[in-house]
Amino acid sequence: MNFPMDPFFQFLFWLLNTPGVGGIAVGLLVTISISIYASSIFWIARGAKADEADGYAYPTSTLLDH
Repeated sequence: MNFPMDPFFQFLFWLLNTPGVGGIAVGLLVTISISIYASSIFWIARGAKADEADGYAYPTSTLLDH
């Protein structure tokens, strides 16, 4: 094996090489990824349903000259 085994990589190898602990770690990563994706989609959908104000709180750049 030509890959240098620093302590960090030794820990990762130990973590992912054991079936039980590696499976839990991978399952946790997948769960976190899916929850971030789902919450992002929910946040976008909730923003699409937000009520828009009739007027601007401040004048836009096109209204400054009027």
